[in-house]
Amino acid sequence: MTQRRINSNGHYGVDMSSSHRTYQNLKFKMSSGSKYKPTENNGLKEDGTEDKRVNSEHGFGGQDRDHVSEMGRKGGQTQPDEIYKPSEHGGLKSDGTEDKRTRSDHGFGSRPTEEVQEIGRKGGLARGSQQGEDYE
Repeated sequence: MTQRRINSNGHYGVDMSSSHRTYQNLKFKMSSGSKYKPTENNGLKEDGTEDKRVNSEHGFGGQDRDHVSEMGRKGGQTQPDEIYKPSEHGGLKSDGTEDKRTRSDHGFGSRPTEEVQEIGRKGGLARGSQQGEDYE
């Protein structure tokens, strides 16, 4: 049962001593209640079988944790070394033809080089501005 009373600050408050305790007990029962946690039961599921998520090798594909840690410290490779990179071969593909992606005007359509360089110096066209507008 709740009652209104004046608290130590001189304001009306609600005394929820009994109902508040009941709420706290209910809250505790809900949080620590019947939810079974394999981590608190030696890695075993409720039926007694092993829960592989609790296993220390979970997420490492069965590899040794030290080996995986060492690989992480070294950093991963994004590409194997044997991939042919036209940018490292003068812009030529492995068959000897030109790779247009490595050209300086790639991505600027048919604009002349001078215009592309000017756009680069200005930082590109600002959103909402007109082409050819001066920014200075």
